[in-house]
Amino acid sequence: MPTVPGTLTLHLKSGFDLMAMDEADLKKKKKASSDPYALVTLPGGKPEKSRVVNNTLHPVWDEKFSVSGKTLAEYLKLGPIKIELFDKDFVKSDFMGVLEFTGDQWDSLQLDETMKCVNVRLPNVKHGKLTFDLTFSAIDGKAYKA
Repeated sequence: MPTVPGTLTLHLKSGFDLMAMDEADLKKKKKASSDPYALVTLPGGKPEKSRVVNNTLHPVWDEKFSVSGKTLAEYLKLGPIKIELFDKDFVKSDFMGVLEFTGDQWDSLQLDETMKCVNVRLPNVKHGKLTFDLTFSAIDGKAYKA
């Protein structure tokens, strides 16, 4: 496990087969869909919001979220990586699911190696999957390993 302070980066790529929160409108020939966005919370960081992708159940975000300054072991102790999904509406956003990626699921992460997480199923909802990458890199660019 890397023992130097670094940057933990989550690259939120896409969602697949997410829940439809907005009803179909036959008069407008509109299928049931959602306007999904993610709220990403990395260990030790504040929640950060992705952009909204309108009228889809298969959003592509291609956005990166990062925290810096701690060792990987310190990040692991701070708690899970959390990705909450919402459907943007005019009055109030609807909850679509949450993925908590616990430390034991990413404690094998190595310095400057990307952990690819493809079509990870959202628990406790009927359907929906997320694809994202996780990377830990040294702040000073030096590749120290324990």
